[in-house]
Amino acid sequence: MTRIAKPMQLFEKYAYPEPNTGCWLWGGTNLMAYGAMYFEGKQRYAHRVSYSLFKGPVPEGMSVLHKCDTPMCVNPDHLYLGTQQDNMKDKLVRGRNIYGLQHHKRKLTPEAINDILRLPTNDF
Repeated sequence: MTRIAKPMQLFEKYAYPEPNTGCWLWGGTNLMAYGAMYFEGKQRYAHRVSYSLFKGPVPEGMSVLHKCDTPMCVNPDHLYLGTQQDNMKDKLVRGRNIYGLQHHKRKLTPEAINDILRLPTNDF
């Protein structure tokens, strides 16, 4: 068995083609909304492993980005290399830069802010 045989077998087992988008959706372990698997002795994102297996090594400091905006996609045709700055620019251009009321970690609503602003101030 070659070193790549086991990861390829995992891809055959856990990558499910989605017929409408062409994505291969990762059905194995996930880590922070991305597929994950063990590769070369470490847990890694499945899309990075896919890039490595099908296109070649990921250079140091580079990110593997999705053309399809689907974090669980591992289709190598949907993946490309870029910097973290490219990833942030892509996020902004595609409208995935969530902030304010849409952010999942927000704590205050506009009503709560208005209530706080209406509280009397304490003069010391």
